[in-house]
Amino acid sequence: MAKLKASTRPKRPAARRHAAKSKTRTAKAAKAVKAVPPRRLKLAEVRRAFRIIGQVRALGADPGRWRKYMVRRLKRLLDADMVISSELSFLSPPQARPADAKLPRGALKGAILRDRGFGILEDGRTWEIDEEHPEFRPEDYQVLLAGRVSPDGHLSVRPRQQVRVGQFFLLSQVSLPHADTVDQLGIYRFDAKRPFGGAQVRLLRLVHTELGRLWRAQAMKKARDPRIDLPPRLVQTLALLADGAGEKQVARELGISPHTVHNYVKALHQRFNVSSRGELLARLREATDRTDYRPRLSVELPR
Repeated sequence: MAKLKASTRPKRPAARRHAAKSKTRTAKAAKAVKAVPPRRLKLAEVRRAFRIIGQVRALGADPGRWRKYMVRRLKRLLDADMVISSELSFLSPPQARPADAKLPRGALKGAILRDRGFGILEDGRTWEIDEEHPEFRPEDYQVLLAGRVSPDGHLSVRPRQQVRVGQFFLLSQVSLPHADTVDQLGIYRFDAKRPFGGAQVRLLRLVHTELGRLWRAQAMKKARDPRIDLPPRLVQTLALLADGAGEKQVARELGISPHTVHNYVKALHQRFNVSSRGELLARLREATDRTDYRPRLSVELPR
């Protein structure tokens, strides 16, 4: 069939042509916005962030002191109107049998929420957070509960995602599987003319990620048997497992096959004389000594 000449080709209606052009312009504008690189953090900002972490370590023996200090300093660093720092943990529901090591999903309703920390308001006033009550919608706290129950009754909990970003609200969460706890930082602005930008998100994650590394590094150090010199790959695998990663995620992080990671996990089970990942994390928890754990959490850790 012969091609139609340009003059004989049917034209699209004007409305459709206008819609197509508008869609093209919108797509180009969106592409241009995405192409704009986020502002790099200034050296002075990074120094201030690490100064906060250093002082938190110095005050770490008292959860009340270091959390109150941190919310004050983060309020200034991020130019926020309100900052909340707290740790979330969940105890198995009262109706669950104490001997249950694994609860079905339906039995998690009514788990006992423990939320402890400090907040600071726009005028500089601070208040203490100390809540303990049955919670039938734990998903409202942006966390996921698993049915695994530790010997002291704590449920396994982890964040839905590490950071949630809004124009006037930022939420950063760090998973601490060795303590069955999620530490969180909530940052707020009340002025609609001052939305958060990428720099504030990166500064918040910098401070929180470094705090998480401190907690996990101390747990790892205390869990290590002095008679056992773990090979570097097993140390890396154990660190990622303590961070809440699964075997597939460990494989991606280390650039090795899932089969190799599975063999590493089996080797860790043999080294620490355990038979499951839950027991391995419990070993980390049991080896954590509360007396010199800094910055110290409010959750009661076994000696």
